[in-house]
Amino acid sequence: MAKGVIIWITGLSGSGKTTLSLGLAQVLKQQGIASELIDGDVLRMMNSDLSFSLEDRNENVRRASAIALPKAVGGMIVICAMVSPVRLMRDELRDQSKKKGVTFMEVYLSAPIETCIQRDPKNLYLNARLKNLMNIAGVDLPYEAPINPELIIPTHQLTVEESLLLLMEKLKFFQIQKRIIQ
Repeated sequence: MAKGVIIWITGLSGSGKTTLSLGLAQVLKQQGIASELIDGDVLRMMNSDLSFSLEDRNENVRRASAIALPKAVGGMIVICAMVSPVRLMRDELRDQSKKKGVTFMEVYLSAPIETCIQRDPKNLYLNARLKNLMNIAGVDLPYEAPINPELIIPTHQLTVEESLLLLMEKLKFFQIQKRIIQ
């Protein structure tokens, strides 16, 4: 059985991770390709024991990785949309994926903090400014941008459709299209 793919979409809250991952999952579904979407916010809701502390954020990433890797080993396309602010955590999953023969594609949504604050779909930045919420990546918790991601998408400069097209083109570059893009 052919190994699958992990598409790890990272960036600040409000950069468009959920929107882009939902769009990608929809395109794959329209083409009859099964995929799994792991959204960091949904995973956090399912695991109410986690806060926004750096340790708990890392645990959320570890849990997502523990779900994604076996599914990808089984041949599935797994889309993970998570802030995942610590580069080491993402790099460890990249290494584990490589050891298992799984393609790992890190996608960085590079919207600047100012754009993310304007979007603020969950009012995280507003609550951080009001001191109602702590440990927000990019505000009082560092976000370590990827050094060499497979793809950087400036979502502050592109529409959702243009961003999705860039992602699909990168998938073609990876020669994955024989399995997922017809």
